[in-house]
Amino acid sequence: MKGNRERRQPRELGRADVARKSGGVRQSSGALGGENAVDRISRCAYRCRHELERTPNCLVELDFSQWTMIPRLQFLQNIRQHYQQHWGRFEQIRWSKGPDKHIEELPAGFSILRFDSSPRQSLFVYATCGMSDVEDSDLIECFILVPFADDDVICELLTVVAWHHRTGARLGCGHIVNFGRPWLPGSQCNYGLFSLPYLDGPNLEWLDMSGERMQILWLIPITVQERDFGIAQGLESLESRFESSGFNYANPCRQSVI
Repeated sequence: MKGNRERRQPRELGRADVARKSGGVRQSSGALGGENAVDRISRCAYRCRHELERTPNCLVELDFSQWTMIPRLQFLQNIRQHYQQHWGRFEQIRWSKGPDKHIEELPAGFSILRFDSSPRQSLFVYATCGMSDVEDSDLIECFILVPFADDDVICELLTVVAWHHRTGARLGCGHIVNFGRPWLPGSQCNYGLFSLPYLDGPNLEWLDMSGERMQILWLIPITVQERDFGIAQGLESLESRFESSGFNYANPCRQSVI
């Protein structure tokens, strides 16, 4: 894994405890809700106040033409189309079991998209769609690469990660989350590292829409030893270990590189 950026220290942002109750998924159906005019006006007012707070002693000229809100429905559609350009057809899934608060506190229309393996992509891809909301200052979504389809386990995992992002500290590149359990049965990897999507490059990493940029990050399952090493030595050192070892990031039974 290579990237030209400054040395960064991974940060663990609390434990994203995954419910241990039996989970389930259901296929999505019905229309997704859009944003109304009151919501758009509220966001414009918020941005206006934010600009004035940044420059309290200056005359600020506000250009509302650049603050047109993307309706939530269009926002989600843009994400789906972006993914589809890279991974092809998908199945849209929602986790329907577990603590109600994990579902109710997520943005409207949140779902997980599963992209099946193909001659072009040997692994299954599960990606969040709608983890970010339209008014977020830093728009991100994430995906995980899996050797086989397991909708219950992976959708539960990504849903709880998204819930942690919405209700706890906001996640970003270089952050580490505690899954609270192995990411797949029998694995030593209980943590996840938010990394750049090195295998797919910047065309997948960045999604531009209406003047806003969304970053798509790769969630890599890691062990506690790798987590400790990354926090102590820095993200670049950890990624160098990954690269030099030739580790199989999608193998749930892999050994730690540390």
